Amino acid sequence: METSRSIYHEYSTGENEAEIFSLRWSLDDTNIATGCSDGSIKLYSAPYGVFIRSMNCKITSETYPVTSIRWRPDKSSNKTKNVLLATTCDGGIFHWHASSGKILHTLKLKENQALSCDYNNDGTSFAIGCKDKSVKVFDEGNKEKIADLTGGNAQQLGHDNRIMSVKWVDCNCIMTGGWDNNILIWDLRNNQVIKSFYGPRVYGDSLDIKGDLILAGSYNIEEQVQIWSKSEERCVFSENLISGDTSCKAYTVQFSKFDNGETFAVGGVGGNQFYIYDTEAKKHFGVLDSVNKGVYSLDFANNSDRIALGCGDGSMKVFRYIEKLEENDLED
Repeated sequence: METSRSIYHEYSTGENEAEIFSLRWSLDDTNIATGCSDGSIKLYSAPYGVFIRSMNCKITSETYPVTSIRWRPDKSSNKTKNVLLATTCDGGIFHWHASSGKILHTLKLKENQALSCDYNNDGTSFAIGCKDKSVKVFDEGNKEKIADLTGGNAQQLGHDNRIMSVKWVDCNCIMTGGWDNNILIWDLRNNQVIKSFYGPRVYGDSLDIKGDLILAGSYNIEEQVQIWSKSEERCVFSENLISGDTSCKAYTVQFSKFDNGETFAVGGVGGNQFYIYDTEAKKHFGVLDSVNKGVYSLDFANNSDRIALGCGDGSMKVFRYIEKLEENDLED
């Protein structure tokens, strides 16, 4: 018997004029939240994609797109559960109670854009990637800024363009990527870059890490998916995502969660717009080319073999990736 894997479609929500720029399963996988170009967060029941409510991320009279969302880890000492962090491209930072649809707290960055966000593992701090090339780190309890990671000059390494993806590596380190083709790892103990990797042009939520492996998606016409060794600081895998004469430029990547990264996925625009890979073999076993306007965000479920895609046509698509046994040779 040999084991092979495949994907199958479970359901899709309807198309919508509001593009989905960020998407996340809740920690228990009961809900999926989507951050949209019309400034709303739409909450769905995960089993069948039933719409629950919409939350409007708006500080002023104008509406700006939601750029990134994250569920706060339940390990936090805060008593309130089901809290969603969201950022908008006018510098808005929002904390929502998703269960009730109530706003808990708002912040606004001055003359800046909040383009990406992530919580540390215990939910005590969150980081924001910004247009002004900085990473701003906040205390979750009092919402005060505790670090401002900047650089990009002769004295200190840093980004020299907007930061489109942030990812906590551990309690002390944050990984960032953006339009300058650099992936940087910052140490909060001295607020400086300790590792750098040059190559991927990060346009969306397209950084992830499992153990020593850094997964990166690049908005380029070649080598759109890359895996780097953090310890060796070198690229150990790259692949061109090309269908015919068309390249898929990556907006989003992620390692799977419940099986500890045995799978990874890439979404983007152009050609085939979604690929799902076996991590060890580094071969894709599923491809999707039928998404209008591409895949801008994806997220693996926390406790099952499911993956959700946030698409440019406003729809959310949920798939399962499963193993099946095939008999190559029949024995007596």
